[in-house]
Amino acid sequence: MKRGTLILCHGWAFTPLFWDDFLPFISKDWEIIWWDLGYRDGTVSMPLPKVLEAPIVGIGHSLGFAKLVLSRIFFTQLIGMNAFARLDIPLQKVEQMEVALNHNSLRLLTQFYRQCGPAKGQIQWPLSTDGLERLKEDLALLKTIDCRQELAQNQSFVSVMLNDQDPIVPSIPTKLQFESLGGHAKVHTMIAPHHGVGMDQWMVLRDYLNVIE
Repeated sequence: MKRGTLILCHGWAFTPLFWDDFLPFISKDWEIIWWDLGYRDGTVSMPLPKVLEAPIVGIGHSLGFAKLVLSRIFFTQLIGMNAFARLDIPLQKVEQMEVALNHNSLRLLTQFYRQCGPAKGQIQWPLSTDGLERLKEDLALLKTIDCRQELAQNQSFVSVMLNDQDPIVPSIPTKLQFESLGGHAKVHTMIAPHHGVGMDQWMVLRDYLNVIE
């Protein structure tokens, strides 16, 4: 019998291989489901079994967290890593990324991955046509996605890790988003200058999971 179910959702411009460094920290008692957002070949997949073993824990990095919140799956707990309910940056910044993705996708992704720091699961070059379309769709989504209302109505306990110098997701306004949820949300600020996830964050995530019943 499994201890429960983990549903893992990577962020924009990554693949499920993003979670590879985390796997050694997970007890084999968990059933693991990877949600692939389709940036490799355009194929979006999340193979859910008919019955999910409780507790059901959703873990998302960046945009992947918001995708989990909006998925309508009833989670026991939601965990976000450099996550947001609404991306609190100037709209112009995302629009500039859209232009750059259309004109020189390799250059844009190289710059983006540099800002992410230590992170596996980067898309391999050359991009597939369908994968590029998925990147464009979700980059546009960043301008409007807002799951604050869904989080406020959700009874799941929410834990979020934010990097204090994240160049993609600003930590202070994002922290306020989650603190406004009140008692069923906890924010843990890490000292890190990137948008990716390093060893310290994986260890904190392991500790989160160890106390879930």
